[in-house]
Amino acid sequence: NGTMSFDKKDFEKKIPASFLPVLDELLKKGFIPTLVGGLVRDYLLSGNVGKDWDIELSHNTLSFEKGLWKDLGKSLGKFGKTTFLPYDIIRLDCSPYQFEFSPPRKEHFKESSNHHSNFEAEFIFNLPFEEAIKRRDFTINAIG
Repeated sequence: NGTMSFDKKDFEKKIPASFLPVLDELLKKGFIPTLVGGLVRDYLLSGNVGKDWDIELSHNTLSFEKGLWKDLGKSLGKFGKTTFLPYDIIRLDCSPYQFEFSPPRKEHFKESSNHHSNFEAEFIFNLPFEEAIKRRDFTINAIG
């Protein structure tokens, strides 16, 4: 329809059934999931959702630690196949859906280059969303 609107009830109907127990697990552990990027854009523009879900996981009381993050990924393995990707992204494959979880981060670029691999990532669970989205490369990817 070309207009941006968000119908919560309509969106909730489109959440894959395979994601609901995952969401429950995340919420029980105190994580705050925020759907980000292309899926949000597509829903706002067309009302459709795809198979690739990018989710940023923040937490109000925990500090980011690699061990804790790895444990989270392992615990999500009961819902599907988990893979650890670069930049501490956890991919959960619940065919036909893929859910990718990432912690909020700040990027500190080396030298004056802006190449995607020329930075160090600082993961901060309680980084405010407005701060975390500043690193995203396109305005549309800053939707959450």
